[in-house]
Amino acid sequence: MADFLLEDTEKTTKLKSLYKKEEKYADFLGSIETGILSFYHENKKLTDADVEKAIKNARANYPKGTDFFKAPLEQMILEASKLAAKNRPISRHEYHLVLSYILWSISNRNWLGSDTAYLDWLVEFFGSEGENTEEDYSLPFEPTPKDEKLTTKESEDFAKDKTANSGKRKR
Repeated sequence: MADFLLEDTEKTTKLKSLYKKEEKYADFLGSIETGILSFYHENKKLTDADVEKAIKNARANYPKGTDFFKAPLEQMILEASKLAAKNRPISRHEYHLVLSYILWSISNRNWLGSDTAYLDWLVEFFGSEGENTEEDYSLPFEPTPKDEKLTTKESEDFAKDKTANSGKRKR
């Protein structure tokens, strides 16, 4: 995977999160998350904890190459990432932020009290057939600086946007 990523620049390393930049990285987020959804449809015993573990391992070890990863979900995450990077390369730091954003998305659904809240949200978000599609999986709270290393101002802006757009669907 590291071969498909660009070197970090001063501009890219200044990015602290993907908050309010999700659309710019939708190709990466979508590729990885649709891959996770596909994997979930084939492996119904998959849990959010399994996805979280795979994302953390991919984020920490992607420079070691695809052969390092033995778990099928981890391999799928790397392959989906490679496909996105072939179409539009991003820096190593940006890739780290993409995976961090997905981790935040997983942790942000813990309030639902289900072992598959994030996975069920993917089912709803991408319009795929699955269980629990009638429940509301929208964001209950804004990411905190701890969750995704947002600044306090970014968190406050997110809260304002959420209030202003309370009827709109959130990622």
